[in-house]
Amino acid sequence: MIIGIGTDIVDVARIKKLFSSHSRQKLLRIFTQEELDYSFQSKNVWERLAVRFCVKEATYKALRSGVLRLNEIEVTHDTSGKPNVQLHGVTHEFWCNLGMPDIFISFAHTREYASAVIVLEKI
Repeated sequence: MIIGIGTDIVDVARIKKLFSSHSRQKLLRIFTQEELDYSFQSKNVWERLAVRFCVKEATYKALRSGVLRLNEIEVTHDTSGKPNVQLHGVTHEFWCNLGMPDIFISFAHTREYASAVIVLEKI
């Protein structure tokens, strides 16, 4: 049974404008250190950060809770490169209280836009 769906789309230029003047310390309020490291090692820094921001927002919407922190929602990749969502802290606790539904993730980005869809399914 699907228990939550979330989607988000952002303009990459808007993300660059919002975050380019932030120190790494301020970025850590939104992104994990691993997400920042992964994004800043690429020439497509802002596309990578934008799509991660979308995943966080889409996950937030799918979970339907006002108590979550964006830096507790992390985009990771398995050994084959498949993206996953890992939850930490109070966000992880909230997910556990929902019965730990499976989290399905899909995202895409171009130079202009980034988008993400999250589906939570409980069997």
